Amino acid sequence: MRDAQATHYAGLDIGTSAVRFVVGVIDHEQTGANKLRVIGHGQSESLGMRKGAIVHIDDLVDAIRDAKQQAEEIAGVALHNVTCNVNGANVVGVDSKGVIAISSHDREIREDDRFRAEEAATILKLPPNQEIVQVFAKNFKVDGQGSIKDPVGMQGVRLEADTHLVVVASPNVKAIETALDKSGLVPNHITISSLASAEAILERQQKEAGTLVINIGAGTTNLVIIEDGEVQYVGVIPVGGINITNDLAIGLRTDLDVAEKIKVEHGTLEGVNMGSIDIEVSGHMEKFQKHEVKHIIESRIEELLEMVDHELKRVGRSRKLPG
Repeated sequence: MRDAQATHYAGLDIGTSAVRFVVGVIDHEQTGANKLRVIGHGQSESLGMRKGAIVHIDDLVDAIRDAKQQAEEIAGVALHNVTCNVNGANVVGVDSKGVIAISSHDREIREDDRFRAEEAATILKLPPNQEIVQVFAKNFKVDGQGSIKDPVGMQGVRLEADTHLVVVASPNVKAIETALDKSGLVPNHITISSLASAEAILERQQKEAGTLVINIGAGTTNLVIIEDGEVQYVGVIPVGGINITNDLAIGLRTDLDVAEKIKVEHGTLEGVNMGSIDIEVSGHMEKFQKHEVKHIIESRIEELLEMVDHELKRVGRSRKLPG
């Protein structure tokens, strides 16, 4: 058991193909202030998910418990609270505005006023089966003056928040909460996969200049645009690596497990691949042409990137992001 005073942080990634659990601790001596050091991790095959949505909750619970146990054994700590991701084609981003009046006698904008403006942006009519899981403030306006990143300390009578809301299907969130409860976990926070990816890989300059992060998973492709240091758009496309496997199985007239092996071990978009791939199938060797494998993978990836560009056009960002 580690130092009882240390604060441990646990993250759970529920994916279509795998469930991953990671444990970190802030170690001031080793990594410095506010730096997290990973001390445990676990991974289990995900059998209860399809395209980012839960379809068999008991299978998912087994996978979460297995990954959690692996991480706990490595870290030497018992875990109860976790930050978890939400995924699936039902994740959408919605722009919204919130407006409030500054109530203090000196008209100075305080932290509470900023939070109230962001909260006001969440008051919008949604279908009964959808809910807001995250709010990102893109910028603020004070008495009509726009493009303000942080209005706290300024003076005015009217504060407006320009936000991007992440909306998901309520049944998906409830299913995740049920799975966590059955796994002995309490969610500290539920976030989106693409945001976690962006936080992990982007430098500050990339966030300021404008960057699109594309996270291609097994069943879904997650998108996030960060520009001027703030989240501008999030979205999910219901296409991923499984679709490439299915295409290979159909195009090469083989089984799914053989197609997956070909994809993982021999799939590439580089160069002109001549020759063949030898794979053992049911006790005998079969040949698959490299150029056919490349063509099938290339066609699906090209289609996926066209779908990504369609989303960028929809939000006015196609060919306008430097990163």
